[in-house]
Amino acid sequence: MEAGMANGLKFASVYSVGNSAQTGIEEVLAYMDESFDPLIRSKVKLLYIENISKPGMLLKHASSLIRKGCRIAAIKAGTSEAGSRAASSHTGAMATPDLAVDALLRKAGIVRCFGRAELVTVASVFMHNYLKGGKIAIITHAGGPAVMLTDALSEGGLQVPHIKNLRAAELLSALHPGSSTGNPIDMLATATADQLGTVLDYCENYFDEIDGMIVIFGSPGLFPVHDVYKMLDDRMSRCRKPVIQHLIYIMYRK
Repeated sequence: MEAGMANGLKFASVYSVGNSAQTGIEEVLAYMDESFDPLIRSKVKLLYIENISKPGMLLKHASSLIRKGCRIAAIKAGTSEAGSRAASSHTGAMATPDLAVDALLRKAGIVRCFGRAELVTVASVFMHNYLKGGKIAIITHAGGPAVMLTDALSEGGLQVPHIKNLRAAELLSALHPGSSTGNPIDMLATATADQLGTVLDYCENYFDEIDGMIVIFGSPGLFPVHDVYKMLDDRMSRCRKPVIQHLIYIMYRK
């Protein structure tokens, strides 16, 4: 929860099943499913799992929740031989074979994570609009992080397509000399909040080859960036395409 709150996540409720002597993760999912109300219930569910004793129940209710608009991510602990032994001593039940777990989670539509940091990151992504395609625009004022992010997205099966849209030249004219709109869209360290807003507007309204945007931004030490964060918050709530922020340096001197 602390890791999540540091990333801006809020928590509606927390369930702990202890050693699952009577109630397991499956029963909790069943309750979430059967009592789900889209107006008052959280649509993001995070699970920590050691063993799955009722795979049919988990599949049924996880799939049902996802059909109702929920997104679910889970950590399955006890994947190694030693970890399985530790889970068995903790809950009294044998850990489910990892290949079977992987297949079950995939079939249910649950995103599998392998640590707290990854779980929090996935939950943060879940809070944004649904990504309807795999083509991402990287918008940055720092070249190095954009290159590393391009590699990470490509290795993860997403695309960072070259933007050949006719309006790319029009966008380029609104940025500082030396900027690039090829994707990554590099606005340089002197980029302003207004320029970032313009780039997001073009990606949202004119670049059909883009399904979502990731913004890399922080303080270059030249000027305050409160207006950048305010603008980002506005676009994240208004854009149909998801806008995901990567604020690489939010602590800076005034």
